[in-house]
Amino acid sequence: MSTTETHCVAASLSDDEIAVIAEYERLGIATAAPLGDSLLAARDGAERIKRLLLDSLEAATQRGHFDEASRLALLYRRFTTDR
Repeated sequence: MSTTETHCVAASLSDDEIAVIAEYERLGIATAAPLGDSLLAARDGAERIKRLLLDSLEAATQRGHFDEASRLALLYRRFTTDR
């Protein structure tokens, strides 16, 4: 799925946020995009996405993937600042 298609499906989440949801939930991008929008629409959805991002950050750190962990930390900061 191209970036444009992703934004049409889930304009409220960035491509990177959708990709993290997809990886975390083991879904394709086309499935993760509407899931992300559903999460954002839920009362506790933003908190669930924050937890998902933190879990992914912790897993990357434990695996020693520090570049990925840095990227996820930046993504988490952006997500929490924008919400």
